[in-house]
Amino acid sequence: MPLHSPEAVVNDLANIKKDIRTIGKGNNCLPDDFAKIHFKGYIATTGRIIADTYTRNDGKPAPKVFTIGHFDEIKCFDLILPQMKQGEASTITCPSKLVYGSHEKYGQFGSEVIPAYSDIVFTMKVLACKPSSKPGRDLEAGPPSAPISDKKQ
Repeated sequence: MPLHSPEAVVNDLANIKKDIRTIGKGNNCLPDDFAKIHFKGYIATTGRIIADTYTRNDGKPAPKVFTIGHFDEIKCFDLILPQMKQGEASTITCPSKLVYGSHEKYGQFGSEVIPAYSDIVFTMKVLACKPSSKPGRDLEAGPPSAPISDKKQ
């Protein structure tokens, strides 16, 4: 993973809380893999929804597809997804420094600002992890159960 020393990863993972709701099967997602996930994000202190892939496309589901470990999404996702398996559903509590940190940001719905230093809770489901062709990755496992689109969503 770019810019993630082993010591920093261990330290950051110690600050992420993960409660598994559904146990996944198959390979863990790994850095450089393509991940397809659904999630809903809430501000931890208020419970206000800030992101929702189940309704982000005019009320229709639009899972997020990205490469793990390339900062395509928040750092918390890059760190926690290698701890998850395809099919797993978990509640993830991400400390502010691994989400938006000291920056205020507009949520997906654009009406309100996410305050700086906000911890965020995500309910997340890993729909698919498409193995990369990097050495040591089990490419014999077959294709993921859910196809992954080449275009970003």
